[in-house]
Amino acid sequence: MAICWRVGLQRSATNERWLYALCIIAMKLNRQPVPKNRSRRHVIERVRDFTSVV
Repeated sequence: MAICWRVGLQRSATNERWLYALCIIAMKLNRQPVPKNRSRRHVIERVRDFTSVV
């Protein structure tokens, strides 16, 4: 909660940004292209779909 208060975001928004950051790291480690013009939710779903296949 202290992080949410400090950055001025709700807990759900903070969690989504944290998940997005982890997904970007995973994509870079897997040498996948990182989409530039896609929403955070799309990227998170794409990584979830990829990990469920593997």
